[in-house]
Amino acid sequence: MDEARSFQLNKMSNFALVTQRIFNSGAILLFGKILQIILIITLARYMGSFEFGIFSIVLASAQFSSFIFIIGGQQGLTKITTRLFSTQKYDELTGVLIFVLFTYLIIIGIFSFLNFFFKDLSLFQENNFFTLIVFLTSITLWTVIREGVCRGFSFIGVAQIPHEIISPLMILIFLFFDTKYLLSANEFIFLWFFCHVFVEVLLLIYLFLRFNKVFKNLRVKFIPIKWLQELLPIQISNFTKVGVLRTDVIATGIFLGPASAGLYSIAQKLAQPITLVARTIFAATGYLTTKFYENKKYVDLYNSIKLSSIYAFIGSFIYVAIIFFAGKFILNFVNEEYLAAFSVLIILTIALSIDTVFSPYSQFLLICGYAKILTIFNLIGFLIYLLIMYIFASDIQATIIASSVLVALFFINFASGLIAYKKLKQLSYSQHSDNI
Repeated sequence: MDEARSFQLNKMSNFALVTQRIFNSGAILLFGKILQIILIITLARYMGSFEFGIFSIVLASAQFSSFIFIIGGQQGLTKITTRLFSTQKYDELTGVLIFVLFTYLIIIGIFSFLNFFFKDLSLFQENNFFTLIVFLTSITLWTVIREGVCRGFSFIGVAQIPHEIISPLMILIFLFFDTKYLLSANEFIFLWFFCHVFVEVLLLIYLFLRFNKVFKNLRVKFIPIKWLQELLPIQISNFTKVGVLRTDVIATGIFLGPASAGLYSIAQKLAQPITLVARTIFAATGYLTTKFYENKKYVDLYNSIKLSSIYAFIGSFIYVAIIFFAGKFILNFVNEEYLAAFSVLIILTIALSIDTVFSPYSQFLLICGYAKILTIFNLIGFLIYLLIMYIFASDIQATIIASSVLVALFFINFASGLIAYKKLKQLSYSQHSDNI
């Protein structure tokens, strides 16, 4: 009787912990997402679809690069930071952080060097396209690294507030006083870069002043081969999936031009708030997933992921309903020309809702040693995505590109969700057996 009561109390405690972390993280991300939507609507409304399309292509390219050049990606950095921090392996953790920082500096150095040769590269009628990518890539990579590491330390506020709230707010203030930055993608990208860099520098100064005593006592332990073995499977898995989620805007620009990319991008940006649910869950429970798994608390792990998926379903259902009934009104408010993107908006919203509902299970596979399984499903989904666009290449439309995303995500998530559920049931059953 006491054992059953203890189990029930532990389950309730786990419910409260997961719920609290999700809602704390969600409050930050929700406020940040509102600011970002206001910013995106402002850009799309006053730039027009062509200039907004150029900005969207450059931003998508920078975001895609983070999955190529950051070893392990954001999720991998969160996992390894959490593991080393929770097991008090501080010397090795210091080595990981130095290794990641050194890699970042090398990549930015290479990009800066290449810019001397490609600075006049003209793509999509933009004369300094490569320079714009260099600027956005440098700050995007840094933001991903900083957020991944801070999540690993369970610093949710520090991980999210700077780039989710402060930087967009700062950009909006600049635009309020000087609208010249809305005249071209070129002008706005440099404003974007300046605001994000300014906020990140202030954050670095704050963190140094707060933790400088800790830095003095740190020792360094380098095991790069071990780290690569842990992080590369996660990176490969992320890369294969992000090939679906981060190249559709770029593909639209290549096949249909910047104006069509602008239309597609506004639909994508309006569909993306649904991923806020998935990001909230990962930010809130990524630490718990790693901790429960490392400490072999498999029942807590199963309950945490199950609860997270319920929250994901509720949040997704609400947002899909909002877009279905108010999507045309929102697009018309941005500008009448964007009404042509309504069908793309509906397709992408459904696709991302599926991805969101199954995100806790994908997170489990990725963090808890099953990255290879997830990579296989992601790779098949990516090939499906490419195959659909190849078949319809001669008469491709934005709705076909969006539909290829939907079909790919449907396969990836249902396949990985089924495997993850079976693995979780096996682990929780094994813990029950050990306790008997």
